[in-house]
Amino acid sequence: MKKLNLTSFFATLLFFSLTAQNYNLELRSSVEFPNQTLANVGGYVQNGKEYGLICAQLGLIIFDVTDPANPAQIVQVPGVDNLWREVKTYGHYAYVTTEGGPVQVIDLGPLPSPNLPVFVYNGDGPIAGEIHNVHALHVDETKGFLYLFGSGAGVSGTGGALVCDLNPDPFHPTFVGEFQSLGYIHDGYADNDTLYGAHIWDGLLTVVDMTDKQNPDVLGSTLTPLAFTHNAWPTADKNTVLITDEKDFSFLAAFDVSDPTNIVELDRFQCTPGSGSIPHNVHIVNDFAVTSWYTDGFNIVDASRPTNLVQVGWYDTYPEQTGGGYNGCWGVYPFLPSGNIIATNIPVAFAVGTGKMFILTPTYKRACYLEGSVTDGTTGQPLSGVSISIDSDDLLTATSTGILGSYTTGQPTPGTFPVTFSLTGYASQTIDAVLVNGQVTLLDVEMLPPPNATIWLEEQGAQLRAFPNVFFDKTTVEFRLPKDATEGELRLTDLAGREVWHQKVAANDATVVLNENMANGTFFLTLHVGNRQTKPLQLTKVD
Repeated sequence: MKKLNLTSFFATLLFFSLTAQNYNLELRSSVEFPNQTLANVGGYVQNGKEYGLICAQLGLIIFDVTDPANPAQIVQVPGVDNLWREVKTYGHYAYVTTEGGPVQVIDLGPLPSPNLPVFVYNGDGPIAGEIHNVHALHVDETKGFLYLFGSGAGVSGTGGALVCDLNPDPFHPTFVGEFQSLGYIHDGYADNDTLYGAHIWDGLLTVVDMTDKQNPDVLGSTLTPLAFTHNAWPTADKNTVLITDEKDFSFLAAFDVSDPTNIVELDRFQCTPGSGSIPHNVHIVNDFAVTSWYTDGFNIVDASRPTNLVQVGWYDTYPEQTGGGYNGCWGVYPFLPSGNIIATNIPVAFAVGTGKMFILTPTYKRACYLEGSVTDGTTGQPLSGVSISIDSDDLLTATSTGILGSYTTGQPTPGTFPVTFSLTGYASQTIDAVLVNGQVTLLDVEMLPPPNATIWLEEQGAQLRAFPNVFFDKTTVEFRLPKDATEGELRLTDLAGREVWHQKVAANDATVVLNENMANGTFFLTLHVGNRQTKPLQLTKVD
């Protein structure tokens, strides 16, 4: 997980704002839409031409974006006035959903002609006439099925997933089944009869076998970091799924789903740590996660090593605001053959305003990974909370060690960079690390107290002992301060280097009793006077 310590947060945020608009993404053009907000975005390719499918408040707007510097609007297909609009394609058809009406099926075959046939689908068979709203959708392109999420239609009407067969006639979907047993699904991804569902109200990511559309089989599920799961997208090998939680201060998170019965979180990432910004939609292309972050715009994260998510590109489409809230970048579409990315802004969430479309050209770079562990050079125990920063102009080069003393970080720029390790009570270290794109540099570090603290108090007449040092109910600590000291402090740390107890002592105290309130385990006891200390004394509490 990428972290920034609080003391450097505001300076880092200022640095972000100054550099975000030129970080491996080149703006080619932008278009404003007065009196219309924008929602999600899609794309389509035909006869060598690339098209942007822009979900606007009054209907789908289709642009020719073959020349990214000069996009040309072809048509707006009228739709209900609604702030939520989503689009996916299958063959030469676009499927458009809103919270305010049924599904529009648009035949894109006649493009670049603006005269496009439209079919309105509100259900058939057992759900005929029942589809009056759909929040999101996805197409299983491998098997040819349309999945509709967040609709009140269906047997139970819980807003799960409705499934329609597109194979007989993609212009006229045919209802064949549903998955409603786990309730509302806000968004999802379906491929080869496997559904990855984002259950926003329950905070769940689910993996569902949809082979039998009448009797889906839930293979596994897990809570996401902030339990407000907005969308999900797997990597190409389907071993990893990345999700977004649509809440302030939330994360882009990676989960190992190779065994759906045992889904494991691998890493979590924030675009601007501590700012409160919200991730919205993640898409994955060639193991790069391209994610909209509302007020932060959108970024590119190298997810090819999902245990270490590293940002390698960023463009702030909404510099008017930072932090939490739902204004800014709603969606991104990174799948055009040219590699160009289309992004859309909702200017003021849930209100009429001026939406904006952006077309950008990315420079995809594999991250240079830096990983390792940090230990106490005296005891050999792992150190948590060690701040690690790479002296580089790249973004997100600060992190800290976890409870087991390990860390992961990285950046897109290769080269030799000074890496500084710092922790209160230890001497900071700066070590040069050689970073290479697509490769992992391992750097393990041992940290020692600063030089003036390595003058052991024993050399100045201090004493520290405990009897017994392996104890059941209590142990007696006996100490003597050096002659030049009138007071000191006893400190007890656990195996991870965390302080679990301390007590001020005076020269005339002589003894202290540690009792049965201590947890079982192995600890290290030291006596401190200013920057001086005794050598660690090992104690073990047992039942």
